[in-house]
Amino acid sequence: MHDRRSDTRHTNDSRIAAARIAAGMSQAQLAERIGTTQQQLSRWETGARVPRVDVLKKIADALGVGVDVLI
Repeated sequence: MHDRRSDTRHTNDSRIAAARIAAGMSQAQLAERIGTTQQQLSRWETGARVPRVDVLKKIADALGVGVDVLI
């Protein structure tokens, strides 16, 4: 049986990476824009950690997309 939460987390993380790549930014560039480290951004993109809602808003703003694109 699949863990639905894991499936959702993977989808969310892939969306963050996809939006970042579409915006032409590296992890380091996006991390600097939102005030975090490249390592932390990588954790969010790989699913090792889940960003808080306020962080998702910062990511969306930095990438010029709506939060709905990331979730």
